[in-house]
Amino acid sequence: MSETRIQDPHRHTLPEDTQGLLTGTLLVALSVSLLHGAGLFTGQIAGLSLVLSYVTGWSFGAIFFTLNLPFYWLAFRRMGARFTVKTVLSVALLSGFTEIFPHLLSFAILHPGAA
Repeated sequence: MSETRIQDPHRHTLPEDTQGLLTGTLLVALSVSLLHGAGLFTGQIAGLSLVLSYVTGWSFGAIFFTLNLPFYWLAFRRMGARFTVKTVLSVALLSGFTEIFPHLLSFAILHPGAA
């Protein structure tokens, strides 16, 4: 009879983390692209990054990554190295995807309600 191992329910495997990080950042990047295409913004750091990208002409990804820099130190102190690495990776993926998406997506007409 084989023994079944029960995993810690608070830990994810590497494939689960990879799938979650990729899926989550791709969906958020799509959302940011929709907001940007409609000239809208949201709250928090993502919203501030969108507003600054409109005002300065700099890319959302570069601004978003830069504005998150102070939070990595806070994450490390409060949540630990594992959480911080995942956070840096998530922000980097989101920043990168938002740089790539304009080359893959364009919106001739995008109603703000749809965005």
